[in-house]
This record gives sequence, structure tokens and C-alpha cells, in this order.
Amino acid sequence: MTKLLSKAVPTMQTKLFRITAYHHNLRLRRPVLSVLSFLALSLLIGATTVFAVLYTPCRAVTVEGQLVGAVASAQVLERSITQVEEEVSDILGEAYTFHSNVEDTLAFHRKDDIMTNAYLSEALYASVAEIKPAYILAMDGETVGLVKEQTMLSGVLDQIKEVYVTRETQEVFFANDIRVSREYVPEVNEYTDIDFFVSYLQEGVVTEVVYEVQQGDTIRSIASAHNMTTGQLKKTNEGLYNDTDLFKGQLLKTESIVPRLSVCTVDRISYTEEIPSPIRNVEDATMYEGETKVIEQGTDGRQFLIANRTYFNGETLTEEVLQSDVLLEPVETVMAVGTKEKPLDFGTGDMQWPAKGTVLSEYGYRYIFGSNSFHSGIDIAASRGDTIMAADRGKVIFTGYKGSYGNLVIVDHGKGITTYYAHCENFCVSEGDHVEKGQKIATMGSTGRASGVHVHFEVNVNKQKLNPRDFLP
Repeated sequence: MTKLLSKAVPTMQTKLFRITAYHHNLRLRRPVLSVLSFLALSLLIGATTVFAVLYTPCRAVTVEGQLVGAVASAQVLERSITQVEEEVSDILGEAYTFHSNVEDTLAFHRKDDIMTNAYLSEALYASVAEIKPAYILAMDGETVGLVKEQTMLSGVLDQIKEVYVTRETQEVFFANDIRVSREYVPEVNEYTDIDFFVSYLQEGVVTEVVYEVQQGDTIRSIASAHNMTTGQLKKTNEGLYNDTDLFKGQLLKTESIVPRLSVCTVDRISYTEEIPSPIRNVEDATMYEGETKVIEQGTDGRQFLIANRTYFNGETLTEEVLQSDVLLEPVETVMAVGTKEKPLDFGTGDMQWPAKGTVLSEYGYRYIFGSNSFHSGIDIAASRGDTIMAADRGKVIFTGYKGSYGNLVIVDHGKGITTYYAHCENFCVSEGDHVEKGQKIATMGSTGRASGVHVHFEVNVNKQKLNPRDFLP
């Protein structure tokens, strides 16, 4: 019995061990299967999440059978079609209904591939046969023309600019407001010929130009340079009566014939110029006021300048000095200046214009009243009753009616100089009166031999009639 038991026990132990080992193997395999399942599930969830993040349900849009992209919803497409219909109606000037074959189907697309409204509208526009895209050139708010390719306009504009560009040019731009826009126009509209753009933009027109007064400029020189009369220049610039009203750097309105499309350039330039000799005045009681005499003549200096000079169609407009280096110091000029008071009938020696108005006739020979005759003064026209002023300080030696002069005022300025003011309406002074420069002496009229309301102004030196222009600023 004992033997039997001793033989049987090992067998049971062996089976128990095997069973235990088997269960142990099962415990080892279950975790492996669970990890694989978890990984598979995680990958599936991850892929689904990525898909949901990157992709979205949408409507794929086709126009005339061609896929153009995707939109978020059918409502978006409908709104775009309605908007395009309204805009095309405005372009054509009549009601338009979209008749292209547009379809949308359910699809999945990347979210960043969904079309914007602008892209969708462009695709819809392209399918409308009644309109076409064009590049439109507008200048100062007015349409000039349209072309098919933007490069055509760019070429014309660059060509116009290049005429004024030099090696020193730092900047180039148009003085006009130039805008190029891409728009849709009716298909029947013809594109503008490029030659038209060139000729139209370069055509000369009369326009207002701002001019910066330079040293030495006069009203006459500025007017002449801009093909204007002095009267036109004065009328355009309020408060401008004579050269004493001018100063360097002053901006004046002028008229010039310039290209319809004007070009401005800014050039970096360098040059040398004179530095005027400074003047030191020394009072001299033996000389009359207004008289001067050089005691010691100085010399001009020189300086080197670097500046930005702005040109308008190649003509200097303004200049900004960036750097200046003195090469030679100027030497001062010593000037004696009179302080002795002049007699009341002595002029200052510096005349002003006797009236504000327009010069109708100059000094010299002219054809008038049916024959050639010598005109001994200048005629300045204005309105009846306007002020006539003494050109300089002096003494009135005549007021009255004198033949073709009509009502005449004569002022003696001393040193043999007298001035005549003819065709007056009324007198404001009498013989023997002392008058100051600029004082009102009469009103403008048309008495005597006069074709209209004006003042005839003469300058006599030692009884010789000279050109008043030589005495006026």
C-alpha cells in the first residue's frame, strides 16, 4: 500500500506541476494579446482623430464638368452664385441669371483646401461668357483704357519713367495718381491699343505747376520761363505785385505745358557754388538815405554741396542740401550807407508799380489808332476807380487835364527824375503836395486819348522818356 502510494504521489505532483505551468503560460500570454489589441485600437482612434482634425465633410464643386474645388456647404455655393449674378448684372447693365452647369456633391477634403469666397467667385466668373477679365489703367480717378495683360501696362509706364532716369537717380515716381486694377468688363468691350496709351499719356497739356523761387529770379523771368505774362503770374499768386515780394525758396503757382502723365525724379547730386561776399554796412552821415558806396570790395567764397534735387519732367523743382563743405571762405565787403535825410522831393531811388493790374501795352513802337507810333510808357489796366499810387517819394508838380494824357499827375523825385500818371478819373493830391512811395494819388479812369480804363505810366530823366521797366522791380 505504501509502495503504491509512493509511486502514485510523484505522478500527481507531475500533473499538478504541468497544470500549474499551463496556467502560468496562460498568464504570460494574456498580457501580450491585450497590448496588441490596445495598440491596434489606439492606432484606429489616432487615425480617426487625425482624419477628423485634417478633413471635413464638404461639397465638391464642378463647373461645366470641371472640378474647381470644395466649399463648406451647398448654402455657401448658393450665396456665391447669387453674389456673382448681382455683380455680373452691374457689369452688363442688365439683369443676369447664372446659366452655367454647376454641380456639388458630398466629399471629404482637407480643411485647408476649402475654397475661399474669392476663389469660388473667380471660378464662377470665368464660366460667364458675357464678361472677360481686364487690367484697367486709371489716372487721377479717370479711366484711360484697358488691356488683357498687366505686363502691357507695366511696359508703357516703365518706358515713360525711363526717359528721366539717370545714374544719379535715387527715386522715380509719377506726379499723377496712377492705379492699375483687375476687373471684369463686358465681353463686347474692346481692349485699348498700346500706342494710344503712349500718345495719350505723353500728350502735352496746360497744367498748374509749383515753382520754387531761386536767387536772382524776377517776376518777368519766372513768367517768361513758364510761357506766362507777368499779369497772369501775379493773378495766379495772391499778394505778388513786384520783385520785392519774391524770396528764395518761395513756392509760386505757375502754368506750363507738361505731359499728361508727369514724372518726378530725385537725384543725388554734388557740385560747387559761390558763397556771396557778406556785406558789412557802415553808416555815413554825408550821404543821403538810400545811397551806398563800396569802401572795401570783398571776394566770394566757394563751397562743395551734396543734395537731393527733385525734378518735374526733367525740370528742377526743389532741392534739399544734405552736406556742405566750405572750400574757400568769403571775404566781407564794407559798404557805406547814407543816413542823411533826403529832402521831401527826393525819391528813394527804388520805384514800385503804380497800380495793380495787367500790362496792356509796353514802352516802344506800336500800331494803334490806325498808325505806327512811339509809346512813351506802359499801360496798366484795371477797373475804373482803382487806386493809382506814387511810384516813389516826391513832390506833386502838376495835376490837371493835358491833351491826350487826359487827367494827369506829375511827380518830381529830384535829380531830374519825374513820373507821369495819365488818364486818371479823379485826383487825390494837389500841386505842391509831398507824397510818399505807395501813397494814393489818383483813381484809374479813361480820360484823354484812351481805348479803355488804364493808367499810362512814364518815367522821365532830365526830360528824356525812358523805359519804365528799367526802374520797376
